[in-house]
Parts: sequence; C-alpha cells; structure tokens
Amino acid sequence: CVCVCVCGCAYVCVCFGGGMQVLFMDADNFVLRDPERLFDAPEYKKTGAMFWPDLWGYACTHPTNLDQSRKDNMKHPKSMRHEIRNLCGQSTWPDHGMWRYTGVQWKPEWKVVQEFESGQLIVNQTRHRAALMLTMFLATDTFAQNVLYGDKDCFKFAWMMLNASYTLVEDLPSQIGWMDLKHTEQFDRHVVVQNYNSTAFFIHQRKDGRVPGPLLMLKPKTNFVWKNSSAFQFSYCPTGYDNFKIDSEEFEVVQDPFASHFQRWDEHMNSK
Repeated sequence: CVCVCVCGCAYVCVCFGGGMQVLFMDADNFVLRDPERLFDAPEYKKTGAMFWPDLWGYACTHPTNLDQSRKDNMKHPKSMRHEIRNLCGQSTWPDHGMWRYTGVQWKPEWKVVQEFESGQLIVNQTRHRAALMLTMFLATDTFAQNVLYGDKDCFKFAWMMLNASYTLVEDLPSQIGWMDLKHTEQFDRHVVVQNYNSTAFFIHQRKDGRVPGPLLMLKPKTNFVWKNSSAFQFSYCPTGYDNFKIDSEEFEVVQDPFASHFQRWDEHMNSK
C-alpha cells in the first residue's frame, strides 16, 4: 500500500500515514512529474528510505587563516579558532553537540555530513518503524530542538543512531530565483528544485509575493570547489544564501523551465 501525504509536520505524517510506503510532501511542495516511479528506484528498494539533500552541508565550513581575531579567543573551541563558518549547515560540524548527544560518529561521507531537506521523503513504515519513532522523539526533544533546525535532520540522526539503512539522493538541489538588476544585481532565491537521477521532481520552499522579473534556474556544477575546500569532495554548499552574485564557475544558468507551474499556481490562488 502506498500513501502520499501532504502536510506541514513531516514526522507526524510519516509515522502515522495510512500506507506501508509513504511519500511525504510539505504543504508548500509542488510535484513536477509523477513521483510514484520513485518507489521503484533501486536505491529506495535497497534501503527502504530515501531522503533529499539540503543546500547546506559540511562544505559550508571552509578553513582560512584570515580571521585572526579567533586565534586566542578561549570562548571558541580549538577547531573554530582558525575558521570562518557559514552558520548554514552547522549540524554537520564535527564539534556540533548532536554527535555527542546521539553517540553517532562523524564521518566525511555525503550521507552523513550533508543536511537533509525534509520537504519530501519516501519511507517504508514497516521496515523503519523504530527509526520513525526515534525521529519523533528527537523532533520533540528540548535539547535536540535547541541545536537543530526543526525536524529535517532529526530523520538523519535517528537513522544513524539505529544504524538503519537509508539513501541520500546524490543530485544536488538547484535554485530558482530572479536577478535584482535595478538595485543590487544579485540573485534572490525563490524556490529549491529537488532532483533524482538528473530529473527534476519537486519544487519546494516558495517565498511569498510575486516575482518582479523573469526567473532563472541555477544548477550547481559538481566540479566546483569553493576556496580550495576539500569538504566539497563529500558535501555541498552554495557560496551565497538568499542574495548573492552568480558565479558562472559555480552554476549553470538557464531560464526557468518550470515557469508555467508558478503561473498555474498564481491563477489558482487568485481564483479563490
């Protein structure tokens, strides 16, 4: 039995969904093509759980000796005194509290040091009932919620605590947004595109409000390395957050191929 669940609380939906196999989608997630084929993906059949990566991972930490102010600052742990860190992706830091709290060993591997994006996920409830229950515990645990961003990485830590099998899709997420040519000439991210096997399946995290210009899609290049960071060999991080200059070495830039989906959504919302 397959259950497709659309709501705003991932762990509740997946834990108590009506089917043995559950595809969860956030309420602000748009499907681009029939997702049922994902249940036939060999990675899912092998592991019984398939998650998608967030934009943030250990690559958001890039060592540098430029920040000398941290050198002798005893308020920072030794591992941070010669680093400038992007706060995005902080749950993947080797010295983040969740590793000691959960007893999970940090490893320089993609599925371990890339954060999850829980706007969509596929889980076999029967096979992973224990991991789902542990996810629900972490999502309501005071300490975990003080150091994590919502429930998204509760799934990862729960699965690793139990050494349960899972797949983290290797396709990097793309970004869709617009160029503010009038004011800053910077890219403003509007949505995230999640892919599988080089095919776009989901559009997630759409911001409110109308876009004042034509949309562009940024597809990250897999061979891009940020400031010679070795972390890019096993994780990913874009060089900017919501507003940044587009680096042609980092991204392939194309016109948004999914503009019609936004148009139909706007027409649907305006008809209410």
